[in-house]
Amino acid sequence: MSEIEHLHNNFFCCHRSYIVNLESIIDSKKDIVIFKNNISLLLTDKSTKKIRKSLKNIVFTSH
Repeated sequence: MSEIEHLHNNFFCCHRSYIVNLESIIDSKKDIVIFKNNISLLLTDKSTKKIRKSLKNIVFTSH
């Protein structure tokens, strides 16, 4: 787990090279998350499970 994740609960390390702000996610589908700027990110199976658990407390805003 990265140091940034420990600093704030809204940050999530979904890959060795990617740390995402959960508040920036507007939608999630099977193994993809979509951000406010319409960029999408493909997740691994392991990350998908972890991020879905984290997202349960985040309310999605409309596109």
